[in-house]
This record gives sequence, C-alpha cells and structure tokens, in this order.
Amino acid sequence: MHTPVWKRAAAGITALGLGMGGFLALPATAAEQDLTVLTFTDFHGRITNLDFFATLDQERAASGADKTAVLSVGDNVGASLFESSILKDQPTIDMLNAIGVDASVVGNHELDQGWSDLRDRIIPAAKFPYLSANISGVSPQVKPYTIIEKNGVRIGYIGATTADLPSLVSPAGIAGLTVSDPVAAVNKVADQLTDGDPSNGEADVLIAGYHEGYGDAITSGTSPKVSVILNGHTHETYANTANGRAVLEAGSYGAQLGEIKLSYDAVSHKTTVASAKNVAPTTDLSKTYTSTAFDAVKSISAKAVEQSAVEGAAQVATAAGPFSRGGMGLATPAEDRGDESTMSNLVANMFRDELTDATGKKVIGIQNPGGTRADLTAGTVTFKQAATILPFANTLMTTDLTGAQFKTMLEQQWQRDAAGLVPARPFLALSLSDNVHWTFDESRPEGDRVTSVTIDGKPLDPTATYTVGSGSFLIAGGDNFRVIAEGKNSKDSGWTDLDAWTAWLKKKTTITPDYAKLGVELSGLDTTKITKGTSVTFTVGGSIVTAPVANGTLDLTSVGFVKNSTVTASIGDVQVGKADVKDGRADLSITVPCTVEGTADVLTLKAADSGTTVTVPVTLTTGSCDQNQGGTDNGQGNNDQGGQNGQDGQNGNGDNGTPSGNAAADLARTGGPVALAAVGALALIGAGTLLVRRFR
Repeated sequence: MHTPVWKRAAAGITALGLGMGGFLALPATAAEQDLTVLTFTDFHGRITNLDFFATLDQERAASGADKTAVLSVGDNVGASLFESSILKDQPTIDMLNAIGVDASVVGNHELDQGWSDLRDRIIPAAKFPYLSANISGVSPQVKPYTIIEKNGVRIGYIGATTADLPSLVSPAGIAGLTVSDPVAAVNKVADQLTDGDPSNGEADVLIAGYHEGYGDAITSGTSPKVSVILNGHTHETYANTANGRAVLEAGSYGAQLGEIKLSYDAVSHKTTVASAKNVAPTTDLSKTYTSTAFDAVKSISAKAVEQSAVEGAAQVATAAGPFSRGGMGLATPAEDRGDESTMSNLVANMFRDELTDATGKKVIGIQNPGGTRADLTAGTVTFKQAATILPFANTLMTTDLTGAQFKTMLEQQWQRDAAGLVPARPFLALSLSDNVHWTFDESRPEGDRVTSVTIDGKPLDPTATYTVGSGSFLIAGGDNFRVIAEGKNSKDSGWTDLDAWTAWLKKKTTITPDYAKLGVELSGLDTTKITKGTSVTFTVGGSIVTAPVANGTLDLTSVGFVKNSTVTASIGDVQVGKADVKDGRADLSITVPCTVEGTADVLTLKAADSGTTVTVPVTLTTGSCDQNQGGTDNGQGNNDQGGQNGQDGQNGNGDNGTPSGNAAADLARTGGPVALAAVGALALIGAGTLLVRRFR
C-alpha cells in the first residue's frame, strides 16, 4: 500500500524526536492503525469462479492478513451453479470456510429452504458467524453483530437483512420470525457498541452490512457512528466515499471484490476512510496462483465439479432456439425481472401442463421472474442446465382464486411490500401459461391498471373460480403476490419443481421459443362502448422501457425476439382495422360494421410477425345503425305494411324497406339519376311482388 506523504512526514518527525532524547512528543498519527476490508455479496454458489478466490487471497496477503477483514453481505448460497446446488451448496460453504471469511450477513437466499435449514445445516457447517440485527426469533444461532480484531482494532460488523424478506422466501419457512426495519436495528446496535459499557460489547470501528440495495433511507438514515456501509441484494456495483463514509456494493457472483482502506486513531478514536473501490478478479490468476488457503479452495471446487458432472451431462431435451429472461436481448441474454420472457413463460406452461395432468383440473400456470435463474441457448438441454433454471427445490402446488383475486394478482405486479412501501424492484412481471391474455393501462390509478383478462379465449369472470399452479414459494404469497396466499383448497403435490421440470422437458423432446407476448398495454379505448359504424382510435403497445415501468409493448424482449411490423384488428372473422407497428407500438383506428351482430364480443388484435395476440372483451352499441340499417330484400309484399329498418312489414300494402346503413347514404348522395331510377323501379315493384316473395 502506498504510504501517504503526511504519514512519511510524521514518521520523520518521530525519528527526529527520538534523536533529540524524547524532547518532542509522539504525534497523534503514530497511534493510527491501518485496516483493509475485502467484501463480496450475492455469491450464489459460483464455485467455479476460482479467479475470485485467488484475487481475494492475493489482495489480503498484500494488505496483511492481520490487518484485513473479509466480509460477506449475504446470499452466499441459493440460486447457485448446478455444481453447488446439486450438492445442497455444501461446496460453497466449504470454500468460504477455506478462504477465511470472517463473517456474513444473512441474505434472503440463506432462508430459501426455511429457518430450520439455516439453523440446523448451514450455520453449523460455516466456520464464520451469520449476522442479522433486524430478524427476531433467530437467537442464538444468528447474532446481530460480531467483533473482529485486526491490527489491534476492534471492528464491529453489524448485519441486517432486507425488509422484503417475508415476500422473498416461503412464508411457511420463516413462521415465527419477525423482520423489522434494518436501519433502526443497525443504529440500535451502533449505539450499544459505542456506549462505553464493555458488558454489552464495544467496538472501535463500525461497519454495517445491509443485504439491501442502495437507498437514501440507508445512506442518510444510518448512524454517523458507522464508518462503512456495505450493501447487497440488488447485484449492483458502486463505491463512493461521500461525506467521509464508504458506501459500496460489490455486484454479484464474485464478479467484483470490494476493497476499502481505513485508518483508526487510537488517541482520537477517529476512523478515516482513505479509499473505496471494486476490483475485478484477475483473469486466469487461478491458473498460477498458489497458497495454502487457495489450494484448499481449488481442491473443493474440483471435487464438486467431478461429482456433479455425470448426472449433469444427461440430455433432457433439445432447444430449437434460445430462451432468456427478458432484457432487450436481440443477441445477448440480460435478465430483467420487469419483463415478460420466453424462459419464464415456458416454466409457466410446464406448471400448467404437469399440474393439470396431476389434478385433473384446468390449471393456469404462473411463475415469478425471480424464480427463473438461468437462460438456455439453442441445442442440447442437459440436466445441469435444467437444474440451474429452477434451483430452489420448491414443490408444485395449486390453489383456487376467484376471478377478482386473479385480477388483483396481476395488479400486484406493481409491487408494494406488507407495509405498503414500494420495494427495490417496483415491478415484477408475472409469467403466465399461454392460455391467458391480459391488457393494462399504466396511466390508470394503482390497483386499477389491468383493463382486461381472457382465459382460454373467454373473458375473466370475477365470481368464477380459477385454479392456479406454481412453486410453493409463489403459492404462499411470495414476491409480494399476497393475494395468492388467500386462495382456497391449496394442495401440495409433493413433487419438486426440478423433478417436474425435467420430466416435462423429456416428454416435450424439443422446445421452441414462443415470442408472442401475453400482456400488452392498451390505452385510449373504452371497451364498454364501441359504437358500430363509427371510427375509434386507440394505442396498442407501450413504449419499450426497462424496469421499474411495466413493459407493455407488442414485442417480447427476450433473446432472438421478433420485431412486429403490423397489427390487425378483428371482431370474429371480420377485420375492422390495421396499422403499422413501430418499436412495439401502434396507433390503430377501427370501425365495426353495422352488419356485426350482437352487443357482447371480443376484439382480437394480432401482430402476425411474433404471434402476439391481444383479446379484449368489448361491448358494442348500434348507435346510428338503429336508424340506417335497412335490409337488402325488405318488406313482405301483398298488402303488408312497409318494412321499417330492414324488418318485414306487418299487415300493410306490400312496400319494401330502405337499404341498409351506408348503402342508403350512398344512394342518397347520387342525387337526381338515382331518383329517376327509383321512379322506374316503383313501376315494376307491383308486378314483381309475387316473384320477389317466391325467391326469398
């Protein structure tokens, strides 16, 4: 580490003072102790990322192991690589032990399998403490803080877990636990560790680890006694030292290593932040680097890869094209939980098919975007790839919702946590099986944005009962879809998602990406009153955006998606309009002919390029068609009353009605010649009445 000029000067003054027989007192800077914090977050079992471990160990050696704390901000396990997940993440825990992690915050994924799994399996296997100050009911296994001594300095590391935890894991798995405000919990512990009372713990330097994303509530609300804030959960990368405090998040998957340089003055009890940055692991360092700790890590990784290889290589299906999780990916996968995607839609179809077969009911498949954890390229689909997509070992469940609850479920994509606050991800795009289509208008008030839903081509009935199927996490109301937990007749199949998923893939043999969008924005159309014979203009498809705003375009944005060029509108078999599509959006004018019968119908909008189909229940009114709808062969002749509006005459003199709608108007506009023709026609009507009646 480069020694600042002021430190070199201080050292010179110290030497001078000693040379003068101690007449000069030691300056305060001589009491300063240098410290380094190396940190990572959201590792998620990336046990093949050996360059990360090599870089961490190398950086620690350079800074001095006795001066360096290695801290995790949570989600070490869960949603892991196949090589780790197939072995219940034991290789990940073993590798973190071997590299020498000093402490970790409890992330939401540590609780994927419930509190009992964290308490009875993960924590006993870890050689470092797990921390969370804002979860009650977890003591003594989880502590609010730990004290780490480095270079003679007592570092207090305080942990806090995302307040969204109840919506991120199965509620049943954390029954009995209470999650409180993270900032308030951290501040309470910070006061405790600096109150001068050794009996309740004291620390020289305070570091807060929040398994929560960057936000003003954390950065401005955390006590000034805390010198370093480490964030996690959102997989973002940033580092700053604003206002003298380090605030850092080190991405995810070991793609970044956070490094913070500090100094602590034992005389003034002041902590100074010198720098904060994220460092990318050195490429291929793992091929040449060696140390006792790293060699142990490398051995654990190799053994896990070998153990998982045989089972993971088995083919379960063939992908005819790529599947991805949204993210505007014409070529490159990029996860976006605010986007409907080919990958999650495929999973929803699997839930529908497998649970329909298992229950004998018509099931609607639903999938939360965070439950789908990987993409697929075209070609062979292996067991390993399938397991990486659904790594949580949820069981398949069904529950019954009313139509009104089903609509509420779609409304809850615009997220609110249990306290009514907007979480870090404000919109989560729920994937549905392809027998469901829905529209929304985001300009409408929250809670009333869903404008139509059709299931199997029929309008949603608010009072009817619909069976939905998914993994146990979502059926329990996870990801803030709380209305699902209100469902009736909930049934657990006892079948894990991975078993069902791989069985379904094997039956399918080949899977083909479907680029048809199921949820589309529709604005400017009053579906309760479309007047026949009158032009109506509205917009289908929203602008192409990324989360947190709902992506309502006609174009699905997964890898390889098809850009639509036109959209056609129809009522039944009658085309009523057509428009060009640009960037997934079209301004469409439609006119429903007077000849379309009935008042209740379905407006179908189809973008042929991708197959995106919007089905909207509409109410048709006749309007001017009531006055101008004459029939083409009206009247009943022979003493009948003249027909009116195209209906047969009753007990009259046998005259005919007027032609229908626009035809009557066209005749009127032709003026004199038509009138003369009409006079001639009248002369023939009487003689032809019998003939007309005979050929009706």
